[in-house]
Amino acid sequence: MSSRLTLSVAAATFLAALAGLWLLRGVRDDVVAQGRRLGALEEAVKARPPAPAPAPAPAPQQPPASPDGAMTLEKLARSLEELDDASYDYFTTSQQDVYEIKRALGMLRGQLTRLQNQLAEGHGFASSALPAKGAPLGQDDVRRLADMAAKLGVRVEQGRVTVRGFLNIAPNHKMPIEYFVTRFPESGHETMVHVLGDKTLDQIQERPQEAAKGMGLGLYMGMLAAGFHEGEPFRPDPESSREKPEWLLPDGDVVYLYVRYTLNGEDHLVPATEWVLDPETGKHLPDDAFRFTGSFRVEDPETGDETVAAEQGGLLVSVWPNRVALVEVALEGALRNDYAYNTDRIPDVAGRKDPLYLDLVFSKTPLTLADLAAPADGDAAGNGNAGSGPDGDAVEGE
Repeated sequence: MSSRLTLSVAAATFLAALAGLWLLRGVRDDVVAQGRRLGALEEAVKARPPAPAPAPAPAPQQPPASPDGAMTLEKLARSLEELDDASYDYFTTSQQDVYEIKRALGMLRGQLTRLQNQLAEGHGFASSALPAKGAPLGQDDVRRLADMAAKLGVRVEQGRVTVRGFLNIAPNHKMPIEYFVTRFPESGHETMVHVLGDKTLDQIQERPQEAAKGMGLGLYMGMLAAGFHEGEPFRPDPESSREKPEWLLPDGDVVYLYVRYTLNGEDHLVPATEWVLDPETGKHLPDDAFRFTGSFRVEDPETGDETVAAEQGGLLVSVWPNRVALVEVALEGALRNDYAYNTDRIPDVAGRKDPLYLDLVFSKTPLTLADLAAPADGDAAGNGNAGSGPDGDAVEGE
């Protein structure tokens, strides 16, 4: 019995040992498998790209710095200047559009009138009042031309013509100018002086087509009556290459153009050329730069009469090549078309509520203020319409 019990205990112990070995082997295999998985996971972790560095914490916002007063004022001034330029351009463009519409209507009325004259027996075209171009003038011709010019607000003397106008400076002083004198309101953004003749500015603004009519023709007739001989405008040299032509300068009589005005109780007579700056030389134009080229002849669409192109376009004194004008600059620099306002010489009219009225004097010889007769009281241009300004200046105010 004792030996059987001993054998049973030994067998049980052996079986328990086998079971333990089996369990240990299973645990070992599990540990190995877990080790392999951990190794694979470690390799995968090593193969992953590094995580991005965390973004730095935003700096606490500081209150905005107090704006610099000068910079703010400068920015405001620029904005106001841009607005002023835009409003000026819009105003002048609108006036020009109205003028062109009225002129087109006038042309249609003129064509109808000519057609009626052609259809009516015994009625034809009115004869032209202009003498043949370049023809010598007799005393009767001179008197007739001077009288017709006077009716259009142009005063004629021997060797001299005077017409009334006002200073016109576009807000944008940096843009080139193309005309020294035009009829109001033509090319207001690129001209320095508008002529008025014997009309007030209000009259012309109310009726630009009718009130300003004849100013170009009147100035042309006045210059002929005063003894100016017309020449030829800027033109290509016929002996030069057609692809790259050389230009011949305008000829004709020299025109000494002056601006006469009264400012702050003081009379001034300034060569018009001093108001025009040549940016290449840094100097104003010479006093004898202008020539009387006389424009060219065209037919008046309203009457059929012969007239000059300067009357049709209102472009009277040009500082760049333009054969339409009556007077051109005979300088090669004009071909660049970059002449500018000479603000050092032009009167400062900032803050004025009224335009600066003035006389334009076209002379065959140089002048001084002493050469000109004192204007009649309230009539700087001799046209009876200037009136005295608030400070008693004859030319400054209507």
